[in-house]
Formats: sequence, structure tokens, C-alpha cells
Amino acid sequence: VTGTNYLKLGYYDVSLEEFLLCIKVQPQYKHAYYQAGISYYHLDQNLQAIGYFNKAINYFPDDKMCYLGRANSLAKVMKFSEAMSDFSKAISLDPIDPYIYYNRGLALSEQSKFEEAIKDFETAIQINPNFVLAYYSKALSLAEIGKFEEAIYDFDFIISKDSKNVDIYIKRGLIYCDLGEYISAYKDFDEAVKLNPQNSYCYLLRATIHLEVEDYYRAILDFNQAINFDQDYMEAYYLRGKCFYAYEDYENTVEDWKLAAKLGYEEARTDLEKTFGIKV
Repeated sequence: VTGTNYLKLGYYDVSLEEFLLCIKVQPQYKHAYYQAGISYYHLDQNLQAIGYFNKAINYFPDDKMCYLGRANSLAKVMKFSEAMSDFSKAISLDPIDPYIYYNRGLALSEQSKFEEAIKDFETAIQINPNFVLAYYSKALSLAEIGKFEEAIYDFDFIISKDSKNVDIYIKRGLIYCDLGEYISAYKDFDEAVKLNPQNSYCYLLRATIHLEVEDYYRAILDFNQAINFDQDYMEAYYLRGKCFYAYEDYENTVEDWKLAAKLGYEEARTDLEKTFGIKV
């Protein structure tokens, strides 16, 4: 019971100790093998997890969760063929569990099999129409194969369920950028800044829209904020330098590009040498 409580709370190292102790003292307590496997999985020790899921399956050959757990661990160590077999076995044991399709979809995405992944996410959604994570993963897969409008539709649904999710605004905004819809992208990045006003990446994204439409003044203000929250943000220095260059403020351009180059931004190093003959 103690190990299960720690597992629910996310204290996986402690839960693992409890389950291993339980197995040592009471090796006949079969459920502990599965729970130890889950603990190992969350600790990203997947080979150990697979070993304990194997033992659990020996005890519970008709338990979908044992196969699902092993499938997820196999996918983590890139043994996708074996993982797919376990996902299929889990589905055969319970064909209406949306989480099995969802997890198989994630494994297919890892293999860049996005169209197959989308089918699994859609099945999960058909079973549970409010499965937000399935919509999210489906949207990412749709974007990967260039179906941007469909991806936006799914992100719209997620926002209707959770209007405070910064990551969704960022992801949707990036898709709008790919479509060249910069006003919509700006609105999403602006909302992301409002929701998380100390996130340097949000400021950088909003600044890139200003830069794209040649509003260098506002771009510099946002790059300043990005740098304020992350002093080593090399991309922000480089792009702010491009704004200064557009203003023909070459002194500040060189200063920013030098900082970016010293932080490891190769484009800044290249532009310094090509434009000003300066090697860093």
C-alpha cells in the first residue's frame, strides 16, 4: 500500500524501493512485479522495467496493463517491433481502452509513422471524445505531414477545454507561421506572453513576428525581455543584432553577434566574418 501511494504521488524512486522490498519479503505478492516495472519505467530504467513486466506477464498472462507497460518500455529502448506486438496484444484483451491506442500512437510517432499514429489517436478520441492528450498528439502528427489546417482545428479544441495552456498557443502559433499567417501567429504568441510573462521563449517568438514584418523597434523590446529572463539566450542576441543591422546601428550589431557567437551560435559567427570581417 505504501509503495502504491508513493507511485501515485510520483515518488518513483521511493515506490521502487518499497516494491522491491515487498518482492524480497513476499515474493508471492504478484502485483508488486508490475508496480516495480512501472516505477522503473518512470525512472527511465526501461531494461529493468521490461524484466519486471516479463515476470508480471508470467503471473498475469491476460492482463492488458502488463502488456501495455512492457510495450511502452520496449518503445523507449527502440525495440518497436516487439512493442507493437505487445500493444496489439493489449488491444486484443481490451479493444475499447483509449489509452492503449494513444500509447501505440505515440510509439508510431517516434518511428515517424505519422499517418498510422493519427489513426490510433483518432480511435482513442472516438472512444473518449474528451481525450485532450490524444487531440494534442494528433495535432502534432498532422503538422508533421503538413496538414496544418487540421492541426489547428485540433489545437482549437484543446484551447476550448484549457484556455490557459501556454504550450498550445505556442504550437498553434508556430503552425500559423508555417502558413504565413503572421497576425494569427502574433495573437497566439502574445497570449503566451500574457499567460507566462517570465518565459523568455514566448518573448522570442513574439519578437520574431515583429522582425518578420520589419517592426524592429518592438522586436528589440521583446528580444530585450527574452535576454532579461535568459542571459545566455544566444538566438535572442543574434536576432536583436539583425534588428540593429536594419537600423544601420553596426556597433550594437557587432556587440550582439559577438555575444551570440561566444555562446555558440554559428550563424552569428558566420555573419560577423562575412559582414564585418571579424573572427570570434
